[in-house]
Amino acid sequence: MADNFLNDVPQTTSVGTMTNSQTTMTVNSSAGFPTAPFTAALGLDANGHFTTSTEAIHVTAVAGTVWTIARGYDSTPAVSHPSGETVTHVVLAQLANQAAAHLAASTAVHGITGAVVGTTDTQTLTSKSLTSPTVTGTLAGAASTWSSTVGVTGLLTCVTLTLTGALNTSSTITTTSTSTSAVSAASGTVTAKQVTATNNIKLPIFTTEAARDAAITAPTAGMACFLTAPTVAPSACAEVYDGTTWNPTPIIQHGSCTWTFSASPTSAALVVTFPVAFPVAPDVVITSFSVTGNTVFSASLNAITTTNFTTICRNDAGGNYTGTLTGRWVAVL
Repeated sequence: MADNFLNDVPQTTSVGTMTNSQTTMTVNSSAGFPTAPFTAALGLDANGHFTTSTEAIHVTAVAGTVWTIARGYDSTPAVSHPSGETVTHVVLAQLANQAAAHLAASTAVHGITGAVVGTTDTQTLTSKSLTSPTVTGTLAGAASTWSSTVGVTGLLTCVTLTLTGALNTSSTITTTSTSTSAVSAASGTVTAKQVTATNNIKLPIFTTEAARDAAITAPTAGMACFLTAPTVAPSACAEVYDGTTWNPTPIIQHGSCTWTFSASPTSAALVVTFPVAFPVAPDVVITSFSVTGNTVFSASLNAITTTNFTTICRNDAGGNYTGTLTGRWVAVL
């Protein structure tokens, strides 16, 4: 708490003798003195000057006429005092010295341990948490990490940019990274007019759809992410949110199929199950067959669902064929 001062110079006298170490004293009157804390002097001479036996005190509390004090204040000696010692409210040199030191200081002021941040000074900030800041002008740095929503109305330039929150900029994000990812977002989003990078731009990465939904609770159209172990797609894939659903882009599955010609030697039907179910029915392409010996075959598709499709292979030449025939299929969503 800052000390209190008055333009007036109130005086009182002490009641009872004082040792050089006691931390309370009694005065005849506290009237006219400022509210504690304040400073005072015991034993000024007749002209109001300090002598070798004058002691400055720091009054930290006042209860009626009983003062709680700190002794030997501002490098003055803590000495014994007789009853009736003059007590005067004073402004000590310490106050002026502290003010002058404060004006000249660029560090360790206002209770901080580092440098003072100037609004127009060029400075480097370290270990600062910015909550939803808006940055106007060029934001540049070797590496930047944002854990809250950041609005940038100027140019953002950095080597690497890592996000766990959101970055919104109406300008361009420019990176000069030579690493595998110039811009990465662990669970946030990047909204920008343009993103340019020397190397790759890394999407937010999640293991499954559940992990994605836990991190991105309110997706908007155009958001993208990457799943390393999806439950819908057969393998790791990128996804794009269209405003309603997350769509893997694209989902591709493929495999082989074998028709068996036995009961109906002129045609054979086969149900092929996808390794992983599609969210909606995909497009399927299957190879047609030309010659096995002197026999011509062709394959057609029927009943494509999210989990399987049916294919029929026919002997176009009309002859009987007993045995197996192998083909290939590709399904794309």
